[in-house]
Amino acid sequence: MKRGYFFTLDAILALVLFTLVVLLVHLFYINSPPLTQLQYLATDTLDVLSNVRIEELKQDEGYYPFITDSQFSDLDTDLTVIEQMRVYDDEFGTLTITCDGEELTRIDCMKRQLVEGLYTKQYSLKMNLDNSVATTDSRIVVVSRRIQSGVSVQQG
Repeated sequence: MKRGYFFTLDAILALVLFTLVVLLVHLFYINSPPLTQLQYLATDTLDVLSNVRIEELKQDEGYYPFITDSQFSDLDTDLTVIEQMRVYDDEFGTLTITCDGEELTRIDCMKRQLVEGLYTKQYSLKMNLDNSVATTDSRIVVVSRRIQSGVSVQQG
């Protein structure tokens, strides 16, 4: 009698453990979204920002309102978009301007008008132009990095 009780308890414990493992695999592996699309989106965004020059954006001023804005009169047309953002980050930092009726930094204004329209609401875009740590409350984070060289800012 004791022997049957022991084997029954052992079988129930094994069934509970098996069920728990199957449930955990289902929750964490099967329901996880593929990151490939997000990785492509992050990489493509950095590629575009580091290859498109401000001069090319000036050819389509109607689509990019910041190009003709007087607050951006100091745009260097020889720089790429990300290089210009880096220059603005060094020169103006967190100094805000009025952009689309809101107080934003120059970088955030450029980012909003250039790339945020490409992202749906389910994605959020964060760009750091320095080595600071980006905080987020998202479940999934895709990081894409780019080393950008050749930008010099004169301190005066």
